[in-house]
Amino acid sequence: MTENNKKGIEIPGFVNKNTEEDVDMSVFQLDEEEGQENQNTSPAPKRPYKKERIIIVVLIAFLAISIASGTVYLGVNKYREMKAAEEAKIAEQKRQEEEAKAKEEEAKRLEEEKRKQEEEQRAKLGTYTLQLTVRLRQGPGTNYDSVSYDSLPSSLKEKIDDIFLPEGMKVEVLELKEDKENNMTWGRIGDNIWFCVKEGNDNYAVKEVAQ
Repeated sequence: MTENNKKGIEIPGFVNKNTEEDVDMSVFQLDEEEGQENQNTSPAPKRPYKKERIIIVVLIAFLAISIASGTVYLGVNKYREMKAAEEAKIAEQKRQEEEAKAKEEEAKRLEEEKRKQEEEQRAKLGTYTLQLTVRLRQGPGTNYDSVSYDSLPSSLKEKIDDIFLPEGMKVEVLELKEDKENNMTWGRIGDNIWFCVKEGNDNYAVKEVAQ
């Protein structure tokens, strides 16, 4: 095709407006206008009403607050339970310590009391002088039988002729025992050999005072 054919035939006094460029541009302009018309005629999307949005926001906030409140409540209860358990544990430890301390103090008191009794007992032991004649028995009480003369040691047989200790005789008391039921005190002078030292306010034998 020649250059004249591309440009068209030039006719004097006539202006050809429908060049290739003009035709192409007009087509694009028509397409754009049709597209805009189609957009204008398409239905607008529906949007939730303002009231519905508010309700949704409130529900979400309420749900979040409920979850947070539940979490806080569980946390507080757990803390209270742990604190109560710790306080109970501390109280139990303190009670056990106090109980152990009380037992220790009681053991010390009993030991001290026993020591004092032993000291008092030792202080009471020693040489006694008979204030009257008394019977020898097999144990610390009138419910025990009298001893047999043959069972007495030879050292004692040398001093007495029967099972009685005569007035004025001196004996070595090795042990004292109280008979609180009968208000009597008994003294042991040998194996299973006892005599009444005191009955009520009456002294049957008196301990000699060391000089």
